[in-house]
Amino acid sequence: MGERDELPLALHLPHLIPPAPTDPRAVAFLPDLGGLPWVAYAAGSFLVVSHLPSPPRNDSGGSSDAGGSEEDDPFFRQVIDLRAPVSAVAWCRGRGGGELAAAAGNSVSVFQPAPSSSPGSFGWVLKWAITETFAVAAVAWTGSGDGILLVGDGVAMWARTESSLQLTWRFSPQVAQSLASATHFLQGPVATAVAAAAPYAEGSVPPVLVFMNDSKAGLEKAELAHPKPVSMIQWRPRSLFVSDQSEVRREVLMTCCLDGTLRLWSEDEVPKSKKQRALQRSFSVIAAIFWPTYNVLFASFSP
Repeated sequence: MGERDELPLALHLPHLIPPAPTDPRAVAFLPDLGGLPWVAYAAGSFLVVSHLPSPPRNDSGGSSDAGGSEEDDPFFRQVIDLRAPVSAVAWCRGRGGGELAAAAGNSVSVFQPAPSSSPGSFGWVLKWAITETFAVAAVAWTGSGDGILLVGDGVAMWARTESSLQLTWRFSPQVAQSLASATHFLQGPVATAVAAAAPYAEGSVPPVLVFMNDSKAGLEKAELAHPKPVSMIQWRPRSLFVSDQSEVRREVLMTCCLDGTLRLWSEDEVPKSKKQRALQRSFSVIAAIFWPTYNVLFASFSP
């Protein structure tokens, strides 16, 4: 009997776990929680949370066993039945400490790791639940964890309080959104888009939407036009901002388009004139990378 047999981690009756889906919105990776990597994914109505083992090392240079070994298996796996197809999964990498959001229908459940009743064991338990007015297709936490962005037939931002999540604003787009990305803080801009595979009216490509919630002006929206559908959007992580505090920290949004171009967008400079200041806020392309023979499906900012 090994050490793993002494950990009472079984929280569900034994059953086959379907493989992880190919939709990136339904799979989420957490690189470090307690010094270990974790993965969460949707499998029908189940939310699966699992330790992610490191790839096996083959020091001898020969081929490894086709079946693998016990050491290659996750030491922890939890299955949570949300009783409806799970559409999106997202880890909170800010203050949450392992919090995990999962969307099913118009409900979003937020789970947190907590010790269980069995000695030496733990599991993810429900912390908060959100009921929206629309079916949620994608979820994105802010970098600091002070808010969570929900998109689908609507777009909504919820703010973290000491005891719950509270609605900050909600918007109804003309076309259902299926991609979401948030900046570091709740007060920063957020972006949504229609995924490349989503249906839309022939001859028209829905723009990427950027929302800015200003305490004085209220909710503002900018549209970023693309010649072809967008496959991915991502704001530049705060960790990649320059260390020089004298430089203004601009939010930069990256979009991947099926025309083979990766674009970086930034908000246009705000005019100092009071008359011009009333104009709608806008974004422009500040850099682009073009691959004429490829459709850009995915990219990421990296240190």
